[in-house]
Order: sequence, then C-alpha cells, then structure tokens
Amino acid sequence: MRHTLFQAFFLSFILIIAQQISSVLFAWHIIPLTEISLVILVFIIALGTENKLILLTACFTGLLLDLWSPSGFGTIALALTLTLSISIEIFHRALTNKSLSALLILGVTATFTYRIIIFLINSTQFLKNPESVWKALLDSMMKGGVQAVTHSMFLLILFVGSRLVSKRLHPHYVHSS
Repeated sequence: MRHTLFQAFFLSFILIIAQQISSVLFAWHIIPLTEISLVILVFIIALGTENKLILLTACFTGLLLDLWSPSGFGTIALALTLTLSISIEIFHRALTNKSLSALLILGVTATFTYRIIIFLINSTQFLKNPESVWKALLDSMMKGGVQAVTHSMFLLILFVGSRLVSKRLHPHYVHSS
C-alpha cells in the first residue's frame, strides 16, 4: 500500500506539471483548453494499470489542482475521481479490447462526464438566477465538444507513440486454427 501511495503521489506531481504546461499553452491560444491530467489518466486506464493506483492518483492530482482552481476546494478532486471511476467501469465492462476506437470512445466519454460532474457541482451558483442554467449548460457542452476533439488528438498521439515503443496496447485476439 505504501508503494502504491508513493507511486500515486509521484505521478500526481508529473500530472500537475503537465497541466501547468498545457495551461501556459492555452494562455497563448496555441491549443484549446485541455484537462491534460484527465487525458493521461484515461490513457493509463487503457494501459491496464491497477485501478487503485489510478484512483489515488486522480484524487491526489485533483486536490493539487484544486489549489489553483477558482471553484470550491475538492471540486476537481471529486470530479476527476468520479470520472475515472466511471471510466474504469466502462473500460472493463463495455470496451474490452485495447484498440484506438475504444480509447477514443473512453476519452470522449470521460471528457463529457468530467464536464457534467463539474457543472453539477458548481450548479449552486444558479440558485440565484435559474434562467441562466440552460445557457451555462450549452456553453459547457460546447467547450466540452472542443475539449473532446483536443483530448482525442492527444490520445491518438499517445496511442501511436506507445504502439511504436511497446506492445502493451496491441489487442490480443484469440486466433483459432
């Protein structure tokens, strides 16, 4: 357990650095807003990493990202952990092969799930002005669509890169003779 905690904490720091770099690139409008930590964690799910390590990393990363977030403390940690819990279940129950299409479906699903969870957590702001809910939801889903495309491109790059380096993401089908 101690080894898993150390791995999760170390991986969280790497994800925080990656998130900060992507934030700088977003500020210069080089790439659209990305949740690079979400993308990398979805990719790690596809690699077949232990679920406990993924969820601990999501929680640690979320808590560290919450330090810079304008939302309430714990919002990103809760959203990231819930999103990855759902993504792990989807990956193990519905997307059983390790193909590019399965990874992209998982990435798009995780992106929209994350956006919806963040929206629901922050929905208390709409108690003052309930008419703005639909406008904010539409805006959130439009940004989610742009993020889904960007996340898919990042996942494609990670997938192709990992296939060139390793055989871990090659689908293993049973060949009958």
